[in-house]
Amino acid sequence: MGTKKPWKLRREVRKLPRSINVAVRLDARLKFASDLGARVHNNQTLSSFIEWALSRTVRELSIRSTTKTVQNVVDEVWDIDPADRLIKLAFAYPQLLSYSEELIFKAIKGHPAFWTSPEKQSVETCKLKNVRAAWEHLTKIGNEESTESDLAKDIEIRRTGG
Repeated sequence: MGTKKPWKLRREVRKLPRSINVAVRLDARLKFASDLGARVHNNQTLSSFIEWALSRTVRELSIRSTTKTVQNVVDEVWDIDPADRLIKLAFAYPQLLSYSEELIFKAIKGHPAFWTSPEKQSVETCKLKNVRAAWEHLTKIGNEESTESDLAKDIEIRRTGG
């Protein structure tokens, strides 16, 4: 049998999931309504109907104190890299950060390794490469599994190569 063509191998390695699974709990009445909605809306599966309904909702749901919808914000801050996405969201819409994201952003703001100009912090002065490199540790801070002082030690070890 032949070997796989090089272009086939690259394609398999780069394959990213198109969607994720989410477990939701619906009461019986809402589940029934969703099933009926799926039938009425082009006889879709329940998951396709829920995805359509969520997509429609984010396009219509307004964010308080702005004229923007959730979809407008997504379009503005979306990045495939979660570190980049967090930085963009934190500067544009800090009120939308979750508690975990607030912890991560506080750690980023508090360390000079993440800024070209620590006194003038912005998306433009953020060293995103450094944030990406520390992302695993930063998510531990967000999950309250690590501390900012542990992050500082980790960055110092990386900087000195020791």
